[in-house]
Amino acid sequence: MLAPAANATVITFGTGGTTGFTGGGTNSATVNNAAGNTGLTATVTAGTTTTCTGTCLITTAAGGYGVNDGEAGDSASIDGGGAFLDTLSLSFNNTVRITSITFSLWGGSDDVQIYNGGALALTYNTNVATASVNLAGTDFQFRAPGSNDDFLLQSITFTEIPEPATFGMAGIAMLGLGFAARKKIRRS
Repeated sequence: MLAPAANATVITFGTGGTTGFTGGGTNSATVNNAAGNTGLTATVTAGTTTTCTGTCLITTAAGGYGVNDGEAGDSASIDGGGAFLDTLSLSFNNTVRITSITFSLWGGSDDVQIYNGGALALTYNTNVATASVNLAGTDFQFRAPGSNDDFLLQSITFTEIPEPATFGMAGIAMLGLGFAARKKIRRS
């Protein structure tokens, strides 16, 4: 017997989205997902370190999540201008498969580097604001690599991936039921 297919969850970020913040307006926040409890945490950094001119802040706008790295005139989006390369990180408590990512404030010259578990998974740079991807993991980072890159993370679509231990335990339980049924049939 196969496990039922997991339903895709769509999280829309920003004001009016399907998420809320606990600890928002800081460099780390827990995202409360109205669509289910995924244990999602968002953090921001500027560059490859957590050093910012002032304090790195997660920003929320109608179009999604961004980063304010403390530089004068910062756009509060995920941008690569100035001294820092803004990075927005999403961490899940469980392994997920992200299948779609949508950006707002997206222009034809924008690039985003998407990291999975700290390793560069892909660079997305087309005119289409929605990327179809196939990324499985628990930690994802979205970085603006160039000075002309400027966007917000608007939404992601993902499914939770059951842990292998869950399948193993279910298999052992099924074997146990099979043996019990076999034993009962033999007694009859």
